[in-house]
Amino acid sequence: GSSGSSGNAPKRPPSGFFLFCSEFRPKIKSTNPGISIGDVAKKLGEMWNNLNDSEKQPYITKAAKLKEKYEKDVADYKSKG
Repeated sequence: GSSGSSGNAPKRPPSGFFLFCSEFRPKIKSTNPGISIGDVAKKLGEMWNNLNDSEKQPYITKAAKLKEKYEKDVADYKSKG
């Protein structure tokens, strides 16, 4: 069981794009050593925009599941007061 962390509201779930970023950021950094944060973000944005719907789907599905869990956690949190 979890203990000691009462009083902390559930964290907002990441978006599909955020999940995509966390997966691809290390790959971009390894192929572009010394790249700046801003350029990494720009590249991730371009890559995401170039994905078709079926390629984005796994990330969006995962994000939706995390959002469902988040909403449930919030409801539990509120009911505990």
